[in-house]
Amino acid sequence: MKLRHFFLFIILLGFNFPLANAQRVGVVLSGGGAKGLAHIGLLRALEDQGIRIDFIAGTSAGAIVGGLYASGYSPDQIEQLVTSKDYARWASGEIEDSYLYYFKQQRKTPYWVQMKFNYDTTLKSKLPTNFISPYQMDFALLQLFAGPNAACKGNFDSLFVPFRCVATKVETSKAVVFRNGDVGDAVRASMTYPIFFKPIKVNGDLMMDGGIVNNFPADVMYEDFKPDVVIGSKAVRGDVPPDEDDVFSQIECVVMGQTNFNLYAEKSILISPNLISSGVTDLTYLKRNIDTAYAETMRRMPEIKMLVHDSISKSEISIRREAFNKKCPAIEIDNIFISGLTRIQSLYINRLLKQQQTKTGINDVKKEYFKLVADDKIESITPKMKYDFGKASYDLYLEVKRDKNLVAQLGGNLSSSSMNEIMLELRYKYLGATASMVAANVYFGKFYNSGQIMWRFDFPNKNPFYFETAVTYNQFDYFSSSTHFYEDKTPSFLIKSETLLRLNVGMPATNKGKLELGVVGGFLKNEYYQTNYFSRSDIADMTYFNVISPYLLFDMNSLNERQYAWTGIQFLSEFRFVEAIEKTVPGTTSANQTVKRSQHDVFHYNLQYLNYLKSVGFWHLGLYLEGYLSNQTLMDSYASSILVSPAFAPIPESKTLFLRHYIAYNYIAAGIKNDFMLRKKLHLRLEGFLFQPYKEIVRQADNTAEFGKPFTDRYFMASSALVYHTLFGPLSLSANYYDRNDEQFSFMLSFGFTIFNRRALE
Repeated sequence: MKLRHFFLFIILLGFNFPLANAQRVGVVLSGGGAKGLAHIGLLRALEDQGIRIDFIAGTSAGAIVGGLYASGYSPDQIEQLVTSKDYARWASGEIEDSYLYYFKQQRKTPYWVQMKFNYDTTLKSKLPTNFISPYQMDFALLQLFAGPNAACKGNFDSLFVPFRCVATKVETSKAVVFRNGDVGDAVRASMTYPIFFKPIKVNGDLMMDGGIVNNFPADVMYEDFKPDVVIGSKAVRGDVPPDEDDVFSQIECVVMGQTNFNLYAEKSILISPNLISSGVTDLTYLKRNIDTAYAETMRRMPEIKMLVHDSISKSEISIRREAFNKKCPAIEIDNIFISGLTRIQSLYINRLLKQQQTKTGINDVKKEYFKLVADDKIESITPKMKYDFGKASYDLYLEVKRDKNLVAQLGGNLSSSSMNEIMLELRYKYLGATASMVAANVYFGKFYNSGQIMWRFDFPNKNPFYFETAVTYNQFDYFSSSTHFYEDKTPSFLIKSETLLRLNVGMPATNKGKLELGVVGGFLKNEYYQTNYFSRSDIADMTYFNVISPYLLFDMNSLNERQYAWTGIQFLSEFRFVEAIEKTVPGTTSANQTVKRSQHDVFHYNLQYLNYLKSVGFWHLGLYLEGYLSNQTLMDSYASSILVSPAFAPIPESKTLFLRHYIAYNYIAAGIKNDFMLRKKLHLRLEGFLFQPYKEIVRQADNTAEFGKPFTDRYFMASSALVYHTLFGPLSLSANYYDRNDEQFSFMLSFGFTIFNRRALE
């Protein structure tokens, strides 16, 4: 029996003798931002030519590609991943539509900058550490590497291919080599490019991009694995000087410094494809660069095969890869653990997550994760996943950091027209078993002045909801915006002001929408003259309205920008009842000096729809539809009748003008919004709209109002704008056209947003 075992051992040794004597090949992948993803082409070429990769090491983008390859993803799978829309979202921080959570978003304000503070005994503010939101990327890395992590049990030598990557420890500015632990954390640390991405903590140490200290870890490869042959892939151009007009190219040169491309091994070769330069997250030339790297590797293949004599078929690689992937457990999450908050605050998070009693799939957890991301009381979430071999499931660990409790915003609009305004807002946020926020803002401007105090309370139940109340004062001075109230071209005098109390309750309706039930009570005042010819000694007419208005609305919004969006959908459907008591006090220009009182009970329905269709190259087409239906009757005068009428205002400037031809109690309107992306931030917009009132409000000789005949006139509105989306807001140069208006054309240079506090019937 012992002799039989001896012969069996000799036979097995014979089978493995060629493998034991095979050349061991190590591949080193440099950093290089988006260009570094071109390493995929080199890996594909090596597999196509039967070059077995025994070890792989990388930094930054090289860590991404190398980590994925070491975790059992094929070059084709990696390319499919990095050229997908998903990866583009991870690189930009944009959250995909299906995971937006509009219910948690605060009402938009025209802020340019915001500063966050903690209010303890002193005020303390910190500048943001990154431009790109990390949430998409963090969760994606969690999904991609959870299975391989479990399969290798935290030992990078037990991956499909043994793997190393390098990061920089922020505290010491020293290189850290990852040999074990969490593969996703290692890759995330290695590719955390300064300013773009938020640094992460690994084992208590703050880490960022390994390219700062070692952008080409050939030394790590040689010291850890002692390969017989080293193949290096270079995706950086150290000889390219920084661009004097590009701050990020300057930062790259200062931070990354000079890279040593020494391969150390006696048998080695460096592949340096001629890649198209691009920004750190610019994926425009990615596919072309991958093909270039593949072609360059194939051109150098005779040299590689002079060094590497052994070969392995693609089918053998696929069998080995499949065998490793079978060891990667599918993701089923059993428990979710919260850290970083107090016990009471953790209760709020757990209520939001709605944990199930049974194991949960990753996609269900992902939805809840992004609901947390949308909560403005939370500053950051760091997800970790660990596999429990006893339960055959994963546990998810969320390290949650509460956001600063004070937020100060500065914004508004600066333009060549009279719509200049400055907005200041201060918010205080509280997080406990429930969450709340109080906000106070003021607007100062020639056209618009406003002040508001708002409270919001969020209740994280199985069916979450919020309660909101606000006190608002708005004043719109249309005399300052140089519009014309009557037919002649003398500027009219028209000031609309309102003091409001709003109470409402909201609840989610789909991830991108919400239902809101509320009531508005207020005091509205309109000041105007019955003619455009008046003197300083004249007294204006005053029309007062005491209003109470319950309403129900469905609001859905996934637009990618607060103003001048080019992707997403906006849909609003609102039913409203208005009970208004009207009182008109005539001024000195009114022929009738009788004080009039009347009551109006009105039903309204408002519909707004904007949908940006799938883009065609750099062209984004948006379809716009708006309708307004009501049983509203005419007021005591033409002026008071037209002042309470809803207005069609689909472009920013139109919101600041009193355009009498685009006002009606009942109307439909439709239009198109064309957005042409000339550059990543530079857009050309061409928009056109058709406004069709059911019955126009017509002025009579005695200044009373009558309805015109149905559908007798319709009006066209158009706008063209060159828009540059800066970090602080849109800078635009626009030309607008208003059909049959006193001044049909307008030209405007503007920076910022045309966003106001909520109005009485809005």
